Amino acid sequence: MTSANSTKTLLAVVAVAVLGGTLFARLWTGAAREDQTRRVERLLAASGAKPVERALDLARVDVPLEALPATGIQGSRKILGGLLADHPVVLLNFWASWCPPCLDELRSLQRLGKLLRPYGVQIVAVSYDDDWPAQQRVFRELLGTDSPPHVLWTRDPQGQEGDAAKMMRTALGTEKLPETWVLRGGQIVSRFVGAQDWSKPEVVRYLGAVAQSAP
Repeated sequence: MTSANSTKTLLAVVAVAVLGGTLFARLWTGAAREDQTRRVERLLAASGAKPVERALDLARVDVPLEALPATGIQGSRKILGGLLADHPVVLLNFWASWCPPCLDELRSLQRLGKLLRPYGVQIVAVSYDDDWPAQQRVFRELLGTDSPPHVLWTRDPQGQEGDAAKMMRTALGTEKLPETWVLRGGQIVSRFVGAQDWSKPEVVRYLGAVAQSAP
């Protein structure tokens, strides 16, 4: 065999190997993504969340919120868009101090914030109280501090009886408190209706898996 023929043969073998490797990589990646999707679906069912899978209308939903006074942030401002840009998943919880089921889940919600830190998930609790003192009294009684860590505590300035058209919760579709939405990028992934035990391992595993599957 001549040198030229040997070179052609070698190049052909390399080309076949490269093509085969590329096809294998694509098949493997596709299978891995499918496995991850199925895993998230299984964990969603176990967690008690309801699938939603619709686009997030951020321009409508991202209304100005007030941050807990202890943060030092003054006034109302839009924060949701920035949080979604910085975190793979945002867990948006709507609650109020006058809502008994909301209080039932408050301790475990704070614990969940700590458990989800390794995944980069940010919990935002949006209160529909008319002022901050009522919330801070609840924080002291149930969480032992005026400014509990691990959760971004905010208040919708519309409060309980404000303009419903301007409320974040109604923009998403929440009618009764508490309710919690799972947001990933520009998508609404799922929601939890009613009070939850946020310390359940199934919930932590589900939210961690959603964060890990974020693009």
